[in-house]
Amino acid sequence: MRKLILLQLLLILSAAYSPAQTGLRAFLPKDDEMEGWKLNSKVSEYKGEDLIFFVNREADLYQEFGFVEVMSTSFLNENNEELTFELYRMKDIYASYGIYLLKAEGMEDKYEKAGKDAFVDENSLVLWKHHYIAVIKGDYTSSSASDGMEMLADIVDSRIKVPGRWPAISHTFRNSPGNIILLRGKIGLQNVYYFTSKDVFRIEEGYAVEKQGLTDIHLKYSDSFTAIRRFGEVAGVLSREKRFSGFSMIGSTAFRMIDEDGSDISIEADNNYLNIRIQKNVITSGREEN
Repeated sequence: MRKLILLQLLLILSAAYSPAQTGLRAFLPKDDEMEGWKLNSKVSEYKGEDLIFFVNREADLYQEFGFVEVMSTSFLNENNEELTFELYRMKDIYASYGIYLLKAEGMEDKYEKAGKDAFVDENSLVLWKHHYIAVIKGDYTSSSASDGMEMLADIVDSRIKVPGRWPAISHTFRNSPGNIILLRGKIGLQNVYYFTSKDVFRIEEGYAVEKQGLTDIHLKYSDSFTAIRRFGEVAGVLSREKRFSGFSMIGSTAFRMIDEDGSDISIEADNNYLNIRIQKNVITSGREEN
């Protein structure tokens, strides 16, 4: 009799806990949470190296930042409007913020209701909080679709219990004009500007600001000694690269050169930073433009 009662108790407990979702699926809305919207497709999940099957050419950059997993699905309403939903989890805040900036590139309107940071445009809502980035796509010009996008964003926000914080380096560029790109390695830097195939900068962390033909890159190192050592190796390698000309030292901690497209490039060691400025096409036919 005692064994029968124990078995019944175990069955009750098992039934009570079996429906719980785990991992990224735990962020999905329950059936009654998104009024008028239903899950439209199966949930796809990719972890680790399998990311290449989802984002293809961008996979190496995500891995460089520190990718963990992603979930993808979609929702449909009675008007046949569809919302696609992607949720990424990265290994730390720096990684998630870097991918968030990539996803939100060109978006100007802030969505203030959810997330640590979020942007919207006419067909996307991108939200960042802690280690997570949510990308919701639909027709934001449709009131029903925009309501659905915001409902989904608010649900994801409520599921992420940790408030999160901005990466420390972000305070140096927050609210700066221009396109901001966070950097964590050679792949990200090459997407901004190609210097050499060698990993000569050995980036620990940094960012680029692009605006009106001017690119400023700031690479942060653990201390000034490391920055000076990187500067010396960078100067040695780039001075021998055939695609650069007019290499000249400016004192002991800066140099200038011209690339094959006529862009003026300067690199300077300043405390624990390497500061790089690229001014595009300022020199044509051997003459500087006025």
